[in-house]
Amino acid sequence: MFEDQTLPPRVRGRGLVDTGTTMSLISEAIADVLSLGIIHSVELRTALGSTMAPCHAIEFQFAGPEGTQTQPIALVAARVPDLGEDMVIGLDVLRQFRFEWDGPQEALRLWPTSDRTDDH
Repeated sequence: MFEDQTLPPRVRGRGLVDTGTTMSLISEAIADVLSLGIIHSVELRTALGSTMAPCHAIEFQFAGPEGTQTQPIALVAARVPDLGEDMVIGLDVLRQFRFEWDGPQEALRLWPTSDRTDDH
């Protein structure tokens, strides 16, 4: 049923959380390392104007200390040159999680929105 396929390598990178971005973005460098195919293009509107950007289907995971990770999230991310980060994490990802910052412990906790209950 399935043909032998070579899966792209996992890439660990740093991301910037941007609550003003509706769609997550990846750098050209990350897209090139993963040899991602273009699935379509979108118009990105920024303070500097509009531009067309190729989009890629990716899987994304938050990685924490001691190697902890969330379940993979399938999403479409736009490739942007000169991004300045490996990835900009937009609302398309952020809406799938609930975040809690514990200032005294300097710890960020997150839960998938489907797993979060009021007693967390």
